[in-house]
Amino acid sequence: MLVGLLGPVVVESADGPGSVGGPRVRALLGLLALEAGRVVPVARLVDGVWGEDPPAGTGNALQTLASRLRTALPGAVRSDGGGYVLDLAPDEIDVHRFTRAVEAGRELLAAGEAERAVECFDTALALWRGEPLLDMGESEVLRAAALRLTEQRLEAVELRADALGSLGRAGEVVRELRAEAAAHPFRETLAARLVRALAAAGRPSEAIQQFEATEALLRAELGTAPAAVLRAALADIHTSATTPAEPDIQPRRESNRTEVAAEPARAPQPPQRRTSFVGRGRDVAGVRQALREARLVTLSGAGGMGKTRLATETVGAHAADWADGVTFVELAALERERADRPAVPAVGVAIANALTQFQRPDEQRTEWADVLERMLSGRRMLLVLDNCEHVVAATAHLIDDLLQRLPLLRVLTTSREPIGVDGERLYPVRTLDLPAAEADVTAVAASPAVRLFLDRATAAIPDFTLSEHNSSDIGAVVRSLDGMPLAIELAAARLRSLPLPELSTRLTDRFRLLTTSTRHAVPRHRTLHAAVAWSWELLTEAEAAAARRFSIFAGCANWDSATWVCGPDAIDTVASLVAKSLVDFDGRRYRMAETIRAYAAAELTAAGEADEVARVHADCFLEFTDAAAPGLRTAAQSDWLARLIAEHANCDAALQWALDAGDGERAVRLYANLVWYWLLRGLHSDIAERRRAVLALVGDTPPPGCTGAYLACRYAEELPAYFTNIWWGQIRDDTGQFERLTRTALTEARPPHPIFVLILALRDLLGDDDRLLTACTTADDPWLRGNALLARGFDELGGDHPARALPTLEAAVACLATHGDARSHSRALISLASYRTRMLGLDTARPLIADALNLLSPDLGAVERLGVHLFAAELHLADGDTDSAAVYLDRAAALVTPHMIPAPGRFLAAAQAQLAHLRGDDDRAMELYKRMAEQPLPAAPPPAGRHDTARFVTTVFMSTAHAAALVSAGKPDDALGVLAVPRDLAAQMSAALLAEVGIGYALVALAKGAPGQAARILGATDRINRRAGVIRIGPFRRRALDRAEAALGPARLGTEFLAGARLPDDAVLELLRTVR
Repeated sequence: MLVGLLGPVVVESADGPGSVGGPRVRALLGLLALEAGRVVPVARLVDGVWGEDPPAGTGNALQTLASRLRTALPGAVRSDGGGYVLDLAPDEIDVHRFTRAVEAGRELLAAGEAERAVECFDTALALWRGEPLLDMGESEVLRAAALRLTEQRLEAVELRADALGSLGRAGEVVRELRAEAAAHPFRETLAARLVRALAAAGRPSEAIQQFEATEALLRAELGTAPAAVLRAALADIHTSATTPAEPDIQPRRESNRTEVAAEPARAPQPPQRRTSFVGRGRDVAGVRQALREARLVTLSGAGGMGKTRLATETVGAHAADWADGVTFVELAALERERADRPAVPAVGVAIANALTQFQRPDEQRTEWADVLERMLSGRRMLLVLDNCEHVVAATAHLIDDLLQRLPLLRVLTTSREPIGVDGERLYPVRTLDLPAAEADVTAVAASPAVRLFLDRATAAIPDFTLSEHNSSDIGAVVRSLDGMPLAIELAAARLRSLPLPELSTRLTDRFRLLTTSTRHAVPRHRTLHAAVAWSWELLTEAEAAAARRFSIFAGCANWDSATWVCGPDAIDTVASLVAKSLVDFDGRRYRMAETIRAYAAAELTAAGEADEVARVHADCFLEFTDAAAPGLRTAAQSDWLARLIAEHANCDAALQWALDAGDGERAVRLYANLVWYWLLRGLHSDIAERRRAVLALVGDTPPPGCTGAYLACRYAEELPAYFTNIWWGQIRDDTGQFERLTRTALTEARPPHPIFVLILALRDLLGDDDRLLTACTTADDPWLRGNALLARGFDELGGDHPARALPTLEAAVACLATHGDARSHSRALISLASYRTRMLGLDTARPLIADALNLLSPDLGAVERLGVHLFAAELHLADGDTDSAAVYLDRAAALVTPHMIPAPGRFLAAAQAQLAHLRGDDDRAMELYKRMAEQPLPAAPPPAGRHDTARFVTTVFMSTAHAAALVSAGKPDDALGVLAVPRDLAAQMSAALLAEVGIGYALVALAKGAPGQAARILGATDRINRRAGVIRIGPFRRRALDRAEAALGPARLGTEFLAGARLPDDAVLELLRTVR
């Protein structure tokens, strides 16, 4: 077990990082950890946790906190007599490791072993990740402990400087001492060491300027003169006989001011770059352009995005843009501002200390804006303020004042939230672009996120390269990390000890996995956890509560769902989370990066809020899908489909929570709403997997009032793709359960989806009971009304008098065009086009086909779009237009996916075979028909009479085309085998269908040398077609007529043709059976 108190609280066990929720629980942990192994009395704990405002019943309240702490640290907290004890060894708590390392370093330094002392101080200081005992409340006990620890840390910094100075390495600590002096401007022992370090590094003029700056500060702010320790440091400079001479560097330009100009080259520079700069080339140009257009530019973004690096690269590449140079001011070491501790003086000191490298101010410092104005006046320069988020109010105060006073000044800041000054130009530093999940190796290599990963991976393993073999794993790693540069760099470094596939798998435990041993890394960037914790600790309680709740979202959230889950009063807090870079907003939707979401989710669990927030989230998306499901049946289908796509992950998470929680009603209702979206999208695996899980939860009995939803759970998987016509047998009902459930659902407050009512009506129609279907054709629901008219039209189209279907199909098209969804409207148009092609020829149907295709949304599943293109191709094939058919078939083939349901692939192969045959490529046609035979369809119910005709129309037309190809390939007997089943089906249902089968038999008769028999068949089928109003002559009928005429001559053909035309309907079947 490891406990960290030197920064945001960290608890880590062998199972990985843990979370300690709530300031009071963390306060209890801090109090016990400071006295690890010793009993801490209850009175001291109460004083340390609640301060001057203890609750009634402090004993019970403390027991509750202890119980919560035991959950986070199993087996480590126990009560003992009049108090509690934390049973951890000192080495398991960073405070004690720090103290022991400092004491060891102090002893070694006193013994003259400076080198080893430096190592001890480095070890001690590396344990610090931020302010000690952070977010533990404001009790005097903890505040005093935090002050003691801060004092010990500063002593360690000073002792380390002494040790390095004794080794002749004072120059190594100048930058560190400068940052510490800026953060603690009144600590004279620190200032004295900075003065000595500058002098020892051969920079005496800077040392004197530092002394004078500190002296001015002390006099202005405290009204005191420098103490002896600081004066002694100055005296040593003047008396030193070994001080190296400084170069005589001329100022850049003359000035009429009284101050003395110092070397511009000595200005504090950006942090030295130790690694290559990858993936942000365009951003450097973008920041430069922003600085040309605005005087204040803020690089904003979450921790670990590379804001500081982008600032340093921009400055390094374009320093010549500012005549008087660039000054880089690090603010990270400053203490966090609070209402009772304003940071303006500290920020002012940090800037002034940096600027004294240019000028030596002689004025007494009272107002920092006045002081800085005098130092910067007349200079055309860039001031870079790095890491402003924890002192943002003070930074804003000073910058606003300076920009108004100094027209030549430009300021570049880095911050996790905007500075908030008029005229500020925000430059968001976003995640690096990611490769798509299906990207090939070339596209993966082009991704900036992957390029960064490869660059850092090569540093860890020199021979590491991108390849076809590992590109998917690399893509998965950078996508999992949201393209966050810090996370990518930490992950790449892990390749020293983990194989790439293992790294990809273990990123679910990213906070434990992603750490660095790099000594120069700042504390907040040494672990991914620390990077997020730095931002988290700057949140108010309201912001932290909203962030915890927001973590329940899977993916993105819109404004309505964000306020539903985070609370109706969350307008300001969500906006603040966006401003502080914990939530992204693209103008429409909010998103929390996965790394931040993982941290916030742990906080949500630690706070004991996870179940309640998950329930709220599920109810939010239950209400959303309650509206979306009927919306998919309206003219707004495309809009609802887009919204469901955007909320796919949230809906899935809501359903999974309901399943995990054993909430049958919510699970059934969510599934019933979502299944129509899944069907439209072709997400059949989602349908099947979720159906099994929901039915396993609720069994055979619908939850009360949810029979309609239960119908969808039980039967929606059996429904066809939307491009297929609805028929009675799509739902098997051998037990009568479907009918019972549907009729029950019609009596409940939540009605069933109208497709179930329509299927029930079509089942009634089999018994010639058309009352329910008639009621459906006049229903108030436009979807039900339009689709019922379409079903009736198809029933009429399959009968002996298909012309009767025309007004019904036209009414269906009109209804669905006005009120219905685009998908149903497209299907109705194709149905009407089928009628016109059959009855009047293709030219009358072309506009309808074009309109049906134009209604296709790219958001529809591939099977939906494939089906419409396939129908369009079949109508063109039926009229012999092979060129247009080929175009549609190519488009359909491009939509085939490996996991698609089998029916579309079978029908596509049949249409492609017919095209090949019509173009004279019978070998290709035979190959495709063989492929079709290898894709059998699931067993379907047997035909159920005339009202079942519509579902066999496609089968009959496909069989005729197949027979024609077999005859052409010299296999007439095989053609007879193909025609037998559709012949018998047609005889049971419709003379019009039998006439279509007859064309195949005519071709077989011709191939077997019986042209007279073929002519009689053609005459009989022509009579049936004319009676039905069919005037079209398709390619196969035209072929049979031409061959019969060639064999018989016109006169004999006419005689045999008329003989066949005189046959009654019941004799046509016998005529076909005579073909052998």
